[in-house]
Amino acid sequence: MNVQDIAAEKGALFLDEVLPGWVDHINVEAVDIKLKSRCILGQLAGGYYTGLRRLRIKDEYGYGFSLPAPPPDSTWTRLQEAWISEIEKRRSVNV
Repeated sequence: MNVQDIAAEKGALFLDEVLPGWVDHINVEAVDIKLKSRCILGQLAGGYYTGLRRLRIKDEYGYGFSLPAPPPDSTWTRLQEAWISEIEKRRSVNV
């Protein structure tokens, strides 16, 4: 497990707690973790910063919602893959 996996898992557990059913509002095919409108919070709240405010998130890096700048593209890719894995885990349980 890498840092991105741990952060996405932590973020997904947070969302499970504060926003039950959040995975039903994510279009996995449209997820682009680098784009503020298509990232996890972007899809859930209509925008990355709106999501941070509404959910009162103070540690966006620790929860895997973003990365400290400037990360290499491969780190963004690993974070996106980690989030998709968390979403797929939850969807397979709910089937």
